[in-house]
Amino acid sequence: AAVVASHAGNIVCWPPSSAEVKSKEVTKKQQRILAPALETIGCWNVATSAMEASYKPEDDVKRAEVSALALNRSGTMLAVGYSNGGVSVCEYPGFEPIFTSVQHLPGRAVRCLEWDENGAVLASGAQDTDIIIWDVTAHEPIQHLKGHLGPIAGLKFLSPSLLLSAACQPDCTLRVWDLQVGDCVQQVLTAIKDLNCIAVDDAKTRCICGGKGKDLHVYNLEGVPDDPPAEHGVLQRRSGKETIVLTIKFNARLGLLGVQGGDQVFEVWRVLSEKEVKLKMKRLAKRPEEHARKKKKKAAEAAKAAGEEDADDTPAPTAWGEVQAGPDEARAPVRTCQQEFEFAQQFTAEHKLRSFDWLPDGVAIGTTRNSLERWRVHDTAETAASRQGIIQALGHRQPIKAVAQSHDDLQMATLSEDTVLVWRGQSASLVCSLPSAVEGTCVRFLQGNKHLVVGNSSGSLDISSLSTGSL
Repeated sequence: AAVVASHAGNIVCWPPSSAEVKSKEVTKKQQRILAPALETIGCWNVATSAMEASYKPEDDVKRAEVSALALNRSGTMLAVGYSNGGVSVCEYPGFEPIFTSVQHLPGRAVRCLEWDENGAVLASGAQDTDIIIWDVTAHEPIQHLKGHLGPIAGLKFLSPSLLLSAACQPDCTLRVWDLQVGDCVQQVLTAIKDLNCIAVDDAKTRCICGGKGKDLHVYNLEGVPDDPPAEHGVLQRRSGKETIVLTIKFNARLGLLGVQGGDQVFEVWRVLSEKEVKLKMKRLAKRPEEHARKKKKKAAEAAKAAGEEDADDTPAPTAWGEVQAGPDEARAPVRTCQQEFEFAQQFTAEHKLRSFDWLPDGVAIGTTRNSLERWRVHDTAETAASRQGIIQALGHRQPIKAVAQSHDDLQMATLSEDTVLVWRGQSASLVCSLPSAVEGTCVRFLQGNKHLVVGNSSGSLDISSLSTGSL
């Protein structure tokens, strides 16, 4: 395939990071990455790094480029948005088309798609500032929601009858829609320079908004729809550059939050449990008391050293004649996002990032260099993130260092500075792609042709399995 991942759309992974799919029982051979490739969609096998299937749209959007992808919670249906305003829904993994329709303004690309929990209703938002609610069973739109002044940046179903939406400049607002009446019931203006994406946790209580700059604004959704989303604090990104945030996604199974900007840095945040949050709040409540106790003790020691009497335990009056609060009367700390999220780690990819999605054991990243990367991440900085593999166009991008042929003469392996590619000898098709260290110097198939060993200049040997594509 000449195009692996085009720039216009986002990638999605199967199985989706939802509770309905038991991701732990899914092996690496069953995991797939769906990536836009201009007007088609490529289905890539995570274990072998080979494209197994592709989906092309019907005549209504045949010449349009894919601009958005979304799998339903069960992973059985795929929604596709196009640059001409069209929306297509097909079954997965068979890619059998269900319906295709162009309802957004022509030439206005679909920016985001969102399924409800049942997979019967689909919401689409485009550059024409409109939101369309689709009945997948009836194959037709049932509502057009108008009110935003900028392109739609994100959509999220809070309940079967409530939809949260966000819009880019010049709007930069969050809106809550009541789908039973088809009207906006709550609206709040965000403090973000250029709102570009949102993410909502599985409990539907927190919304994180990202845009231009290092700030991630968090909003409390517990009072919705009676009250508007309330500000809940700001998280500071660790990236050195103030690039715009492109994608934010929760992973409920791993308890992680992924943040990806327009540079090469990917950040992982840990979502603390309710027990951890209460423990953290308890520690914060003790800090003012301990500080006041140490201050009082130091003053008493200073008075004793000067030969004076001990300071009175009664708080001194203020300049206005009021009595200051003692340490026991200190105000309890206010709960914010600082107590609910904790920075875990970050890694820097080889190329700039375009989009990402969660895999059962890490993340898949689409880059601006027409490639897909797999990284294993952790919830602590003690263990560094590591790249597990790369999917790119056929051929090496670096000079080839070594070539090896299998014992049955059916396969061939080629080694370069960044990757090892295994080919079928007769069809010249790619079997799998394996990561390689820069110091790799030679390559050889082991007996049985199921494993590949790479010799490094440091004297170490890297043995990889060809069936799983892992080290």
